[in-house]
Amino acid sequence: MSLGRVDSRLTEKFNEAKKSSSDVQSAYGVAASINTEVAQELLKELPAVGPVTYLSELEVILADVERTGFDYLVDHLDVHSISDADLAFEVPSPLDADQQSRCTTRDIVRGDTTMYEGYEGKGITVAVMDTGVHSKHECFGSRVVDQISCVSGSYFDGDGHGHGTHVAGSIAGEGLGVASEASILDLRVFGRSGGASTSSILRALDICIQREVDIVNMSLGSNYASMVLDGAVDTAAQAGVLTCVAAGNSGPRARTINSPASAQFAIAVAATDSNGTAAYFSSRGPNPWYSWPKPDVASFGVDVISASHYGGRCVMSGTSMATPAVAGVLAVLLEHQREHEDAKTYAEALIRESGQSGGQSYDAVGSGEVTLDHIEAYLQSTSGIESMAKKKGRKTSRHFFKESVLKCSQCNSDRIVHQISLRSDGTMRIRMSCEKDRNFDDDGNLVYDEAVLENWKHTRISDKQFIQALRKCGGCGKRGLVPVSSDDINVGKKHHPHSAVKVGCLYCNAKGVRKIPTRLAKIWM
Repeated sequence: MSLGRVDSRLTEKFNEAKKSSSDVQSAYGVAASINTEVAQELLKELPAVGPVTYLSELEVILADVERTGFDYLVDHLDVHSISDADLAFEVPSPLDADQQSRCTTRDIVRGDTTMYEGYEGKGITVAVMDTGVHSKHECFGSRVVDQISCVSGSYFDGDGHGHGTHVAGSIAGEGLGVASEASILDLRVFGRSGGASTSSILRALDICIQREVDIVNMSLGSNYASMVLDGAVDTAAQAGVLTCVAAGNSGPRARTINSPASAQFAIAVAATDSNGTAAYFSSRGPNPWYSWPKPDVASFGVDVISASHYGGRCVMSGTSMATPAVAGVLAVLLEHQREHEDAKTYAEALIRESGQSGGQSYDAVGSGEVTLDHIEAYLQSTSGIESMAKKKGRKTSRHFFKESVLKCSQCNSDRIVHQISLRSDGTMRIRMSCEKDRNFDDDGNLVYDEAVLENWKHTRISDKQFIQALRKCGGCGKRGLVPVSSDDINVGKKHHPHSAVKVGCLYCNAKGVRKIPTRLAKIWM
């Protein structure tokens, strides 16, 4: 299943509108991921119907456009992807649950841990992107710090459905959640009608970055992918927001992971029962749209007792219930590690590595079920001690690729990227040159600057960042390179597939070749 730069649903909408005999053009909501350097130009020049919203933290614009505006975005080189802003994410229906259940997330996921005894997520803020939260529920005390409606034209507080309150209770509810002293930021993205649009979810992610929240819980998803939304989740993760996303309730068939759990940097959470067995409903991998594997981890999500929006308690099942378990664990780990600058990197690595699969496949439970007992056991094992010792100090900033890799040390300008090689040992070699400070050998050949990035570093660079870097022309220095054709490079079966992409510059007509991983070539083409 392929995912193109332009949402196929939008293309179909505008093609149908074009066939119409009516003189009145139809306008549709679009979300476009752009490069921040052209934001002002796009805001000024885009032929839109009504105001255009720019979410600066995500580098995304939201607008209603007719066919002319849609074509403008499609043809613009600095628009990375375009998605349907009105795509509706439905509230995940609570699945059949045993109302006689006696298990809370706290019971199963905190267990008998001694290492994390007394750590309850104090000082950690978890954003809950959902149907709202019943903030006056007795389990929250005064820890719902704010309630913001991200739904256009809808301003009511509280939770008219119950899904969001249950989720928040499993994170931070006293006697219910894993982290009973964590703070909750209620970001309501579902309207009274039940749907959450892509645009409302994007607004909520932008707020998460602005407010520097520690963790966001996204117990939502769709069987239709949004490249813009998946990219926005990655941007939030790069900005330091740990993103926990429900894998989906479309199992047990393969390739049923929902979007945006499919995003590269999302922590996609599958559901297990109280015995650690994958739930029948939990969406399975492989990832239907991208090459990276999903789900990432699993946790308790079957017959879960948590807070009811009517007061008291209720029982629900779903990956929606498993996701807050992981968010709560992260809150505990962040409090435990709060004196360390790399706390978030360390906590995320610990979550991804410490799960226990019980012999189940990666497609079912990722690296395994996450509980504090499992983490404690992992940290007491030789392999866990050695692995996590290597993770210390591994912190990257949101813009480290641009600032630490691309930037020339002599002139501070971005260097031209000529080649990206993904090597069999997991490292990545990037060959570059500076248009202002180039060196040549005795035969007149360009001497490249080289950067070698370990796996943990280059996997934190998004596709959008790679492609933006590849577009810089070595002739004129402008971002005018476009792909013309692509041929596979014979590198042998032991190596990752690579392609030679022939490129041309729209500004100076220069021509050249960029040798890059085939996965990137397909996205760029």
